Amino acid sequence: MRYLSESAIFVLYVKNAAGQVVQNINGGGGDSGSYVIAEPGTYYLQINASESWKVWLIPVVDNDQQIH
Repeated sequence: MRYLSESAIFVLYVKNAAGQVVQNINGGGGDSGSYVIAEPGTYYLQINASESWKVWLIPVVDNDQQIH
């Protein structure tokens, strides 16, 4: 997962299917970065921001696998 924030306030919570926070990302003022969701499953994002932001989900592929 990649993210970009143009907000002075940016908090991104990655939550598992049970609603537990598995990652808390705090940033702001043009912050960007990435986070690898290592375990397969259902996840939810909660984003609190004062302005615009973007999130991209990018599949991670092993050398033995291909995306079709």
